[in-house]
Amino acid sequence: MAPTEEAPKTAEGIKELKKKQVDKWILKGFNNPARTDGTQLVHWVKTKEESEIYPFAKFNRKAEVVKYSDTEYN
Repeated sequence: MAPTEEAPKTAEGIKELKKKQVDKWILKGFNNPARTDGTQLVHWVKTKEESEIYPFAKFNRKAEVVKYSDTEYN
């Protein structure tokens, strides 16, 4: 609704305004790239964002763990 327009006064006008503001959501399955067991997870996404990759995949980092022998540790 433009700032200069008057707010709808009829029930039909209000319903039409609500229809324009609501985004559709779907339950979408995805594979988390951080998991190696192939588990299929699901989450709710907007239909217009359906084709996007899992948003937290960019945080999947593997840390290199340093291991010392007993003699090096002592």
